[in-house]
Amino acid sequence: MVMVSLAPSYALAQRPIPHPGVDKGERFAAVTLSSGQAIRAVVSNVRILASGDSTDPCALTVSFFAADGSLIGGAQTLHLAAGESGTVSAGSASGVVRTIVSLVLNDDPKHLCAVKVNLEVFDSHTGGTLFLVAGQNCIGAGPCSTPLGDSKDH
Repeated sequence: MVMVSLAPSYALAQRPIPHPGVDKGERFAAVTLSSGQAIRAVVSNVRILASGDSTDPCALTVSFFAADGSLIGGAQTLHLAAGESGTVSAGSASGVVRTIVSLVLNDDPKHLCAVKVNLEVFDSHTGGTLFLVAGQNCIGAGPCSTPLGDSKDH
């Protein structure tokens, strides 16, 4: 049996991996928090500035939801410039919790955002991470990945 891969190979690319458009957000499946556990979103704008690029921040909203779909606390806004990271915790959430991170304007016309998100479930007493849920999307219009061999952006 011969297998043929029709997917493009980005490993050899010399430019940023093409981004298909603007991903408006990351919707995580629910996780269950036990006693003594808490959850936080770790958000990073991984955009690499080129000469003449805007240094304005990317505006994002982080929301946590209970099992019944009700908002836990209020939506929290982050403003992250290229290279910056931030965290947002759900506060005193318990049980089943779902998280959404999205662009404030639901668009990125100035290409300010190339955002990656992870969720951490952590021990609320020690702050130590118990497990991590990696996000899959690149939020915004900027590329979230550039091959290491591309020296123009380093």
